[in-house]
Amino acid sequence: IAGMPLEDDHSLYLAPPKGSSFLQWGTRLKLKNLRDPLTLDVQLRKGVILSGRAVDGKTGGPISGIVKYHVLAKNPNLKQFNGVRFSDDQRVRTSHDGSFSIPAIPGEGVLSFFAMDNMKYRRAARNLPIGTRVGSPEWEAKVFHTLPYILDKTDVHFYKELDVPESGSLVVDVSLNSGETIRGNVFDTNGAIATDAIVWGTTE
Repeated sequence: IAGMPLEDDHSLYLAPPKGSSFLQWGTRLKLKNLRDPLTLDVQLRKGVILSGRAVDGKTGGPISGIVKYHVLAKNPNLKQFNGVRFSDDQRVRTSHDGSFSIPAIPGEGVLSFFAMDNMKYRRAARNLPIGTRVGSPEWEAKVFHTLPYILDKTDVHFYKELDVPESGSLVVDVSLNSGETIRGNVFDTNGAIATDAIVWGTTE
């Protein structure tokens, strides 16, 4: 990489192409006192492939969305994967038929799915009342302590806790039930159809 400023606290990431079994890699660089070009050799680690399809449980059709793998902070295998980068980029978009493939490290983790047509499907958990204390039993029940950040169940439409095997692959299918379609018209005070009205629903 040419042109990186000679300063400290740089982050360097390497993301394998979609469909690869290699895990992401990342490191921090300090270049402030560097005088000569830096050579950095990287040995990527292979993960266990998680694959499956995201489908609508009512229609059987594929769902377009984002699949992410989240490693639990308590996973003891993390020590063996030094340099592996777990970030918001550890994700893939489903293919046209709803299929996906994403690498993971062995041990405890969570696979999540967010539907692109997000208003059509219910979130995996409901929001807590405003003022709920962080760390309270209610708050702990809706989060996973994953790296590098906490996974909130209210941010996704589907999640599944996993115990990824040491080798091979694991099939994880995603099924969501779409909501009902309500059709109708909105009229203004003169009885004409209002063309710029916004209609939404809430779940009690």
